[in-house]
Amino acid sequence: METWLRTLTKIHHYHYPVLACGGLIVTVVCSSPGTHQFAVGPITVDVFYSSLLTFGALLVLSVTDTYDPEDYRLESDDTER
Repeated sequence: METWLRTLTKIHHYHYPVLACGGLIVTVVCSSPGTHQFAVGPITVDVFYSSLLTFGALLVLSVTDTYDPEDYRLESDDTER
């Protein structure tokens, strides 16, 4: 039972970088700067750059994070390190 749970928690942990890369690719391919802008009071925000910033931050945070099996209450396996 522990093997499938370990695999499931790894998939859960590593799906964030995949989502970030996919979001960056879709943003660059499907949109261009200056196309969609919205104004909130005197501030104008471009959706292209805010999307790049959001997915870029998700990528950086997810890549710098570490997978610790003990966080999921699994025994540490020395073969994975």
